Amino acid sequence: MSALARASLSALRRRRTPDPEADRRAMLALVRSTGARGGRIDPHRSIATIDLAPHDMLLAACLSLAFLVVFVAGLELLGALWTGIFGALAEPLGLAGGVAHRVSTVAGAIQIAIPYFVARAPLPGATAWWVTLVVTAIVLIGTLFMRGAWLPLSYALRFAVAIQASALLFFGLVPARFPHDLQGYVSAMMLVGAAIIGVVPVVLGATFYLMDVGWNRKVALTLLMMGHLVVLVPLQYALQAAVIVHASLIVMPLCFLLFGVLPEIMVIVALFGWGMSWESLRARGRRQ
Repeated sequence: MSALARASLSALRRRRTPDPEADRRAMLALVRSTGARGGRIDPHRSIATIDLAPHDMLLAACLSLAFLVVFVAGLELLGALWTGIFGALAEPLGLAGGVAHRVSTVAGAIQIAIPYFVARAPLPGATAWWVTLVVTAIVLIGTLFMRGAWLPLSYALRFAVAIQASALLFFGLVPARFPHDLQGYVSAMMLVGAAIIGVVPVVLGATFYLMDVGWNRKVALTLLMMGHLVVLVPLQYALQAAVIVHASLIVMPLCFLLFGVLPEIMVIVALFGWGMSWESLRARGRRQ
């Protein structure tokens, strides 16, 4: 036990008080702040530097609600924008058949028109299956030679190889039983992307909006994050649709598990980390 903890314990023992409940609470507080080796457990710097006031929490709640209301009110425009992007990309990507959309209902009341490509993705034939197998094997062998700074990439590629190997096994045994098609996949993932955009202000309301960085920076980071995703989501799944149509359904599991929601989450985490690196207003004021 550290000298500080022993001194605090001795002070508790020496104190004469008629209130044993107060002693019990003080002892629990001491135990909670004492580590396994007797040292003091200080709050994490991200918590210790937060000086929350009622107006901070009120501002966070108001910003979250305001962005959420604006997003819900703009769902019709969002659906039209995404449909226009799909329409402009259909021919350059070789996705014949044009674009259609289905109206999806969120929470039983909110509707959004989700676009998808009419083009159909075929089941893999023998050629597609063997080409995929060869490419997968080459990637796996290549990871064996990755050392040093390339080692993290080798682990990611091996994970991708494992996913693709399971797809090869499935399509090699029972290809006709694959339950998904291109239209359903794209429309479902676009809907998930819209939901992620809508969750952004809620997540920031419980985290970043509580930081002392100024309301203008909070608004700017939210607009940047949501705007980035508004552009990323349709481009992301338009590219995936083209890859799946030209390479067959055998690559859909890989597209879903590695290039579906994961890039969107990485965008949020990266921009959130950038915002959390900004100096607080109090820190800038002290330097001035």
